[in-house]
Amino acid sequence: MDGGAAVVAPVGEYEVRELCDAIDAVLVRAPAEGANGFLLDLSASSALPRRSTRDIRIVAGCLAQARGRFGSRLGMVAPTDLAFGMMRQGSVFIETQGVEAEVFRDYGSAMAWLAVGGRR
Repeated sequence: MDGGAAVVAPVGEYEVRELCDAIDAVLVRAPAEGANGFLLDLSASSALPRRSTRDIRIVAGCLAQARGRFGSRLGMVAPTDLAFGMMRQGSVFIETQGVEAEVFRDYGSAMAWLAVGGRR
């Protein structure tokens, strides 16, 4: 948790199921009223080049199912061009599931966006 927002920052290689499990584990520890947004920080992920559209949809589905636990606001940090494009693709899908999503190049910008629209 950071400033009321739930944060998952995967490092290196990981399976899609592990990421979904980490999302759930963080949200279980959120306050009873829910987190003030969710931040997926992919800055240290090296798994993205091997991810398929199906993988992105699976993770988006995990987040969409949990949207009520984080106020339906998702910020994503994707510093590389590849990660940014992939997360834009994911944001299009997840927005059809009722989640407001934005992609950022850095952590601070993503947290500032979450703070503006989050519960206080």
